[in-house]
Amino acid sequence: MNLFDYEKSKIARDTGKQLAADNSILLEKARQIAVEVALMRSDRRCSADDVGVEMQKQGLPVSLGPAAGSLFRQKHWRFTGDRINSKRVSNHAREIKVWELIQ
Repeated sequence: MNLFDYEKSKIARDTGKQLAADNSILLEKARQIAVEVALMRSDRRCSADDVGVEMQKQGLPVSLGPAAGSLFRQKHWRFTGDRINSKRVSNHAREIKVWELIQ
């Protein structure tokens, strides 16, 4: 068995994300919040941190688990090319993408 196969790695990633997304009610709520956050801004931008902050305000679980990678995986979101450092402590200030609502 080859442990290093880029194509198989991508397929496993995408399959796992889709499986998580298909089974997550919380993901749907997070997607709804993302749209609401973007619509409140003139530039219609949003990040995963923005969604997490709003979920926390609403008393919802902040972690989406494996479904987090599917948060902005919809046709009405476009990656802006911008990245910001996450403020979430568990993310250790790693870069996260900024998305734009294009609907």
